[in-house]
Parts: sequence; C-alpha cells; structure tokens
Amino acid sequence: RARLLDDLHEILSFLKSRMRDSSSKAGQLLLMQAQVLPGQLQADQASLEHMGSAVEAAIESLESKNARHMLGLQTSDNYRARVAREISLQKATGDKSNNSLIEMNA
Repeated sequence: RARLLDDLHEILSFLKSRMRDSSSKAGQLLLMQAQVLPGQLQADQASLEHMGSAVEAAIESLESKNARHMLGLQTSDNYRARVAREISLQKATGDKSNNSLIEMNA
C-alpha cells in the first residue's frame, strides 16, 4: 500500500509538472516539438487534468479511513483484537440498556 501510494504521488507530481510546463511558453515549445511523438504519447492540458484527477481519486481512496480500517483488519492481529474488544464492550453496553428498558416497562 505504501509503495503504491508513493508511486501515485510521484505520478501526480509528474502530471502537475507537465501541466505547469504546458501553460508556460517554454513548455509550449517543448509540446510543439513533441508533436512528432505518436498520438498515445501526446497529452493536452485537458487530458493531463483528467489523468491528475483520476490519480488524486485513487490516492484519496487508498488514504481513506475505511481503507486504513480494512487494511488493519486484514493485516494486524492486534488491530483485530482491539476492534473485537470494542465491539464486545458496545454489545455489553447495549445489553445493559435493553435490560434497563425491560425492567422499567415491567
């Protein structure tokens, strides 16, 4: 996960650099020279922004609280044990509340 995030951040930095270059005069000269590249290697400002948005979405997804929680459950015995204890405590609290309501209604 960490390696993938590092790679995604590196790609995002590259795309942002290309976007900055494409808006400068020197960058536009380079882009004009790059016109000799095959079509799949050429990228205009809109496609760079689209790719950047896709990479940012992937980063946000991997860094989300839910993703970290799922990864912790999958990879850490200590994390699983802690979550199980928290669930048991919540269940016990719920059981006490239910019993109190039953006693009040009786």
